[in-house]
Amino acid sequence: MSDYQLNATSRTDTGTRNSRRLRHTGEVPGVVYGANQPSVNIGLNHNKLWHAFENEGYFSSLINLKISQENDSKEEQVIIKKIQRHPYEPRILHIDFQRIDNNKKIRTRVPLTFSGEANAPGSKKGGDISYFVSDTEVLCLPSQLPTHINVDVSTLDTAESIYLSDLVLPEGVTLTALSRGDDQNQAVAAMGKPISNS
Repeated sequence: MSDYQLNATSRTDTGTRNSRRLRHTGEVPGVVYGANQPSVNIGLNHNKLWHAFENEGYFSSLINLKISQENDSKEEQVIIKKIQRHPYEPRILHIDFQRIDNNKKIRTRVPLTFSGEANAPGSKKGGDISYFVSDTEVLCLPSQLPTHINVDVSTLDTAESIYLSDLVLPEGVTLTALSRGDDQNQAVAAMGKPISNS
């Protein structure tokens, strides 16, 4: 079972007007789909969802979604596939969840975390590290999904870079960008040269 939990309510009313009405009651409309099962329309409490998302682990982990119905409830194991946010207000407008089939690989984005900057040779020479990528899409079985991928920059010297192909991945995890060819092997971090005072 996942450490991440969300509660939702099944709903039968769909369409833009009903979604707008749902938002006025403090709920977020959403949908659960995938795993060769019918889609289910749901509503989630906005404040509880907003508070839960203060934990970034929700965006790159399996989630146990408990869906309450009239006389019953069921749990779905899902990942977040899409979140629609208000353009300038702190509000979530809609959320899509994808069901998980434990025997099928999934594509989803996971964050990159960086470590070792202070120990990098280039840092000791006065260089600064630039970070170009904050997350990347992976392909793996649900049981192999990492919450993050660590990027160790402690070996970077001046004018050196770390690329996607340099990342150390957990067993069973591949980067979808690298399957599309060498032109997608982008730099994720680079050590700049020290600024000369002369």
